[in-house]
Amino acid sequence: AKYVVPVAEHHDGFAMWDSELTEWDAKDIGPKVDVVGELAAAARSAGLKFGVSFHRERQYWYYGSPYPEVAAEIEAYPERAGLYGPYFELSESFLQDYEARINELVAKYTPDYLWFDGFSAGSGYNDFRSIMPRIISNYVNDAIEKGVDPYVNNKSPVHKSRSNFPAGVGVISQDNLRLKAIPDFLWENPATLGRSYGYAVDEEESDSYKSVEELVWLLTDTVSKNGTLLLNIGPKSDGTIAPNQQRRLEGIGEWLEANGDCIYDTVPWNVFGYDDVRFTVNLEHKIVYVVLKELSQSTSEITLYYTKNWDVGSIQQISYIGKKGRREKLAYEFDKRLQIQMPTNLDTWHNIVFEIELSVNPRDLPVKK
Repeated sequence: AKYVVPVAEHHDGFAMWDSELTEWDAKDIGPKVDVVGELAAAARSAGLKFGVSFHRERQYWYYGSPYPEVAAEIEAYPERAGLYGPYFELSESFLQDYEARINELVAKYTPDYLWFDGFSAGSGYNDFRSIMPRIISNYVNDAIEKGVDPYVNNKSPVHKSRSNFPAGVGVISQDNLRLKAIPDFLWENPATLGRSYGYAVDEEESDSYKSVEELVWLLTDTVSKNGTLLLNIGPKSDGTIAPNQQRRLEGIGEWLEANGDCIYDTVPWNVFGYDDVRFTVNLEHKIVYVVLKELSQSTSEITLYYTKNWDVGSIQQISYIGKKGRREKLAYEFDKRLQIQMPTNLDTWHNIVFEIELSVNPRDLPVKK
């Protein structure tokens, strides 16, 4: 992993940091821990970029106006109005509080990445957009002053007229976003392990998350199309990560330990791939990476499409990347297209990576199927 983005506040209105603006925060109630602060320190000590996600733009309608059960609870315990409300409608006071909370997060933790949920849910789309220039300006100025390269997302590209920000501001993101081609912009897929963005007992008990192989392919597909993957993990109420989620993370990590070169420091090639094949390239080292989703055990060679009319002399070497970075040199030939002999000892039949070392810029290769 290269970056981590914990939730600073979700729709429920409970702040996961040590806040001076509300008593309903993780330092004062519940775990009695500054969760955001501790995660920021841990992430940065591990060399990760640290971001925070903020979802309060939906809190003013999250508990209804309020719902009868919420109203009864507030009547019985008046102090809880500070969590459930106190607004229950979009107002100038709510917007001021919203802005103050983000500014506090920025001042206390200097996030590398500020991630906003979509403004289009609810009636306040234009209201939130009206205060965002001031919020983003404060964040950018604070980050630059502290030597941090600021970064923000731009939620809701599927409904372009309802994106959080104008085109060109922030990285495009949308829940479980998948694209069919390489766009001319950077994008992000905030993806779920299963169906939920939170911890769901039934998903854990039935182990119904995506498999490690599916998640690795999701990562590869995203990167091949100029995207980044922000994989969601839903911790349990005690803050631990459930065992079946851990197994997914460990499996992805094992694959990246061997094959991270085809993900990190790469860019899309002239085409993202086809069928169950994906391409990425390292321009500095003149390498094309080929990722095969899966192969049958009877496969002896593969014919690689989009290699028609390649100059065979431009290929320096083709290797299979195995576990722990083991590389096996592969034989190849041209018969209209590049044909690669399979390695003698495959470690897996899923998400197999070939490394094609070239003497030319990969972007200069002809692209003809």
